[in-house]
Amino acid sequence: MTDATAIHHQRHTLLEILIRAFADKLLAEVRRGLPRLYRQCEEDLPALRGRLDVIRQFTRNAVRPDRLSCRFDQLDTDTPLMRIMAAATIYLGRYARSSETRRRLDELRHVLVDVPAVPVNRLPWKEVRVDRTNRRWESLFRLAQLLLGRDWQATHHSAKSPEGLTLLFPMNDLFEKYIAAMIRKALTGTGIEVVDQGGHRACLGLRLIQSQKAKVVTSATADRKLAASLS
Repeated sequence: MTDATAIHHQRHTLLEILIRAFADKLLAEVRRGLPRLYRQCEEDLPALRGRLDVIRQFTRNAVRPDRLSCRFDQLDTDTPLMRIMAAATIYLGRYARSSETRRRLDELRHVLVDVPAVPVNRLPWKEVRVDRTNRRWESLFRLAQLLLGRDWQATHHSAKSPEGLTLLFPMNDLFEKYIAAMIRKALTGTGIEVVDQGGHRACLGLRLIQSQKAKVVTSATADRKLAASLS
């Protein structure tokens, strides 16, 4: 039985499907290993680790010859990205209905127990840096932005939940991506590259071809790029 079939028979809501997809993907990435960053630490230890903090050693530990003031870098999983993931597992647990989805979120909270819990309104979104070391987490980060930003809506009503929950999709962007994907498929093997312009006006010296659904902009450059800009 496929996941789609299981979801159909279990009558999951769209929100439940999104939460389950997030939990499944996060669990898979966690099992592959958590991204870590170096954090500078300062501790008084019985043996030297890293560099000796001379000033601290001869002031605070002047009467403690059994202690050495050490300064060293240590890999830590407490990163802005993982704080967002940990907050998502706690937050989404309030809305998950399926026992299996809740079980997976509980497992994730146990794995991320060393990452401090941060309120959603204080999450360090701007501190997240996606690079080659954590590129595989980018889609999870985007999905967490969607879910924690409450850009979703349940299809049920509850008198006990006065606040509204929304599930909204930017249909203009979705339609543009869909048309661009269909054009790419149609032009496969022709040597023409299709670029969805996304509303930007960065094309110069172009010839416009009007159609009912889209404006197809063809450049005259040697690489024969085709930019699709949807109205």
